[in-house]
Amino acid sequence: FVFEDKTNDFKSLIIQFGKFLSLRLVTLVLNSVMFIVMIDKLGINDIVTKVIVSVIVIILNYVFSKLIVFKGKEKQQ
Repeated sequence: FVFEDKTNDFKSLIIQFGKFLSLRLVTLVLNSVMFIVMIDKLGINDIVTKVIVSVIVIILNYVFSKLIVFKGKEKQQ
């Protein structure tokens, strides 16, 4: 709904879903790694870390979705 993507066939839908799920798993792993590094290694407050990591993950999820999963097809005029 966000990127107004219209998938016409089932195969394309499955590929798109696979990309979406894969990239979400990447950001999940990145989320965990950033928490470990920022809290345990750098000693940053856990609430501050949560805010920073959340903002980064939200931005990455949007960018990944926009550029990789739902990359815009040229609209027919």
